[in-house]
Amino acid sequence: MKKRLNFLCVLLLVFFIAESIYPFFILPLCSREELGIPHYNVHDISYIELIVLLLGLIFLIFLFVASFIKFIKFILNINKEKVFVKENIPLLRWIGCSYIYVFIFSIYFNCIVDCDEWVGEWFDALVQGMFYLIIAEAFAIGIKLREEQELTI
Repeated sequence: MKKRLNFLCVLLLVFFIAESIYPFFILPLCSREELGIPHYNVHDISYIELIVLLLGLIFLIFLFVASFIKFIKFILNINKEKVFVKENIPLLRWIGCSYIYVFIFSIYFNCIVDCDEWVGEWFDALVQGMFYLIIAEAFAIGIKLREEQELTI
C-alpha cells in the first residue's frame, strides 16, 4: 500500500511541475490563433493597476515555490508513515488556498486586460484548490476519529 501511495504522490508531483512549466514550452511554439488565445487590450492600464499586477505576480511566484515545498513536506510525512497527523492539515490548506488565490488573481488580471475567456482558462485552479481543501478537512476528521478511538481503548 505504501508503494502505491508513493507512486500516486510522485505522479501528482510530476503533474504539479508539468502544469507549471507547460505554458513556457508550448506558447512559444504556436501562434496565438493556433492556441485559441484571445488578443488582450492592455493599452488602458494605469500605473497603479500595473503595480498591483506586478506585486500579484511576485506573490504568485512566492506561492508557487512555497506550495511546492509544502507538497514535498506532505509527501515526506506520508513516507515517514505520518499520515493522519496535525502537521499535514496546514500543508494541504496552504496548497488549496494558493490555488484559489491563482483563480482570484486570474479574474483580476482578466478584468484589467479586457478578456472574457477567464472561466475556461483558470477554472481548473479553483477546482484543484477546493479539492485540496476538501482533502484537508477529510484529514482533520480522520485525526479526530483516530483520537476518539484511542481515548475509548
